[in-house]
Amino acid sequence: MRHANPGRPNDTFNDFFEKLNSKVQEFVTVDDRRHGTICHFSKYISIPDLINDIKEELPENSLVPSESTVLFSFVPKNAHTKAAKLYTSRSHYNTKEYAIQYREETAFICVDDKCKIDFGEPGQYIQTGVRGKKAIVPADTTLAALDHDQQSKGSLTPPVCLQVELPTDINGSFYRGNVTVCYKDYVFEASTPFRHGIEVDKILRKSEIKPVLIIYSDGGPDHRLTYHSVKLALIVLFKKLNLDTPIAVRTALAIHG
Repeated sequence: MRHANPGRPNDTFNDFFEKLNSKVQEFVTVDDRRHGTICHFSKYISIPDLINDIKEELPENSLVPSESTVLFSFVPKNAHTKAAKLYTSRSHYNTKEYAIQYREETAFICVDDKCKIDFGEPGQYIQTGVRGKKAIVPADTTLAALDHDQQSKGSLTPPVCLQVELPTDINGSFYRGNVTVCYKDYVFEASTPFRHGIEVDKILRKSEIKPVLIIYSDGGPDHRLTYHSVKLALIVLFKKLNLDTPIAVRTALAIHG
């Protein structure tokens, strides 16, 4: 039965969703206040109203999805509910496309804290802490390190910031640009949302500050957008840099390495 009924093809409603995407981008308007980040879908007040308007512009006999299919093509209000699994996020304004379209006014950065690095006495070798991994050493050298109870005197956490050199089209690479690596004491300079905000502020002030800032991070405790401390830190950064539009995105992984 499965062989005889392959199911609905994924491209059944392609014409409809292409027109929907163009409508969304056409009627999304920015709030009149300069520092506002709220967007208003100013024309449509219901899903049926949206469907009927798009249907009128499609060729005759074009396939039109149901109200629930259109609703689930947008991004869910709460990504942590069970209903969020039904959303496909087909209709949304991609931040990378936005950055490319307004590349002259946009700064795009990826931030992440890499794993901590232990250090010991000056001139003495210490173990990396990674068990089962082979170390590369010269053939005439003895691989030796301090004893386990004497080796580590502290540790550093290297935060990394990639200032992306925006490509000219969406197929270009978003992994090229200037990389800044800082070093923080793991105990006395712990990673916090406000410390990250200060680091980003210092990095961006080395060049021309652009009105739009897009931040990609891996969503760790010091970058998780649902935490009030992270929201407050982003507001402070927004005010200090006098931005027009701050956009913070949580991804699976911000920087490879």
